Parts: sequence; C-alpha cells; structure tokens
Amino acid sequence: MKILLPVDFSSNSRVAVYYSLDLFPQENNTFILFHCAKPETIEAEKKQFGEFISTLETAQPFETLTATGITAEEIKRCALETHADIVVLGRHGKLNNPDNVFGKTISALMGNIETPLIVVPEKHRSTVPKKIIYASDLTNINEELKGIIRFAKRFDALIHILHIVPEEMEGETFDEEQRDLQMVTRNLYPKIKFTPFTGNGIIEGIDEFVKCENPDLLSFYKHPGNLLQTLWDMALAEKVSMHNHLPVLLFRKEE
Repeated sequence: MKILLPVDFSSNSRVAVYYSLDLFPQENNTFILFHCAKPETIEAEKKQFGEFISTLETAQPFETLTATGITAEEIKRCALETHADIVVLGRHGKLNNPDNVFGKTISALMGNIETPLIVVPEKHRSTVPKKIIYASDLTNINEELKGIIRFAKRFDALIHILHIVPEEMEGETFDEEQRDLQMVTRNLYPKIKFTPFTGNGIIEGIDEFVKCENPDLLSFYKHPGNLLQTLWDMALAEKVSMHNHLPVLLFRKEE
C-alpha cells in the first residue's frame, strides 16, 4: 500500500505523518512525503524538506518528491502518478477561524481528488479507528460500502452508518429503506450498525451525532447527485467541523 503525505513542514504536517505511521503497518507499506515548493525558492525548500524529515521521531524510511505549481493540483497529480492508495494531510488553523478551517488546499482537493483522502485535524492524538461514523444518504449504498469496508477491515472497526432522516419523512418509507439496508449489509461485513437520525439539517445532525457517539473517524462518500455533495462547500464544511476533532475520510466516486 502506498500512502502519500503532502507536507509543508508545519506541526500539522507532523501530526498527519505520525497519524499515518500509527494507522498503517510500517513494514508492509510505502510512505511518500511530498512537498510543493515555490519556483523561486525550490532549492531552499528542498533543504528545509530534508531538515523536516530529520526531525521526525521514527526510523521509518520515506520516499520523497518535490514539485512546483498549484499545491492542490500537484497533490492530485502526484497521487495518480505514484498510484497512491490514500492521501493523508493535516488540517491547518483554528476551528473558529473561517479562513483556516480546512485551508485552501484541502478545500480545493475535496471532491476533486480520485484517491481516498484523510484530513487530520490540528493537535489530533493518533488513534487507530475502532468506530467509524459513515454519513450517507443511502443513494448508492452498494457501491459506497465497498471502499469503507476495505478500510474498516484493516482495523476490525465498527462501521456505524448514519442516515439523516427528514422529520417529514413517512415512517413506512423509512422502514422500507432500513429493511433494504439490512439485507445489503448482512453478508458484506459483520460489524455494521445502522442508525436513523431525525433532523432538519444534514450538518446539524452529523455534528450532534458525532458528539453523542464519540467515534474515531468520520467518513463521507461524494458522488454526483449525492445529497452530501453540498457538504464540501467551504462554508458548510466549516459548520460540520466547528466542534469536530475527528479525522475525516473522504471517498469520491470515479467519473
């Protein structure tokens, strides 16, 4: 497995690197550190890159790559060219600062990168995920579950599917959805739990549910037509993250 780790030499990058090392068995995987430099300072930044690696408290070897250009576009390109299985990067800024909740790079990547993406919040303490909240509108649940199950199996983690149910939805309609979901998941993975959560807003419902359940990871699957795709608008992403200390795992449907 190849893990791509974009870094900018900040403490947030360090948190994301350590999170990845804790998450994946180091002897079986390849860790690629990637830095996007400014053309006019690339030599100085390459030196800084080496200094950053030397301060990491691990004996794990890393592959390294450097590029110039627009950071989000270069990360996406690098993920494709290296055949990375996942991209892990740190989230900058204070949660109450609307300019820094995800940062411009992460905002640009969300929904636009084909590779699964984990965003690790500032000062997060590394925790191997044992409970994953998976927020879904159930539109394409068969396909959606494949990616999240592959990920969860690595850690023998519980997948807790969260479906925000509008208060006006008829009970009979929801009961049918629940029966269908149980049939779909019964033979796919034994550790799947399904919870309907009634509310008027997706953002508010997810935020409240996360507070109640205290999971280790929050996951979404973005694809055209998904009701959750609006979540990745910068302003809405800020709202769902305001009280969220969790890493976020984002899958995206290939076009």
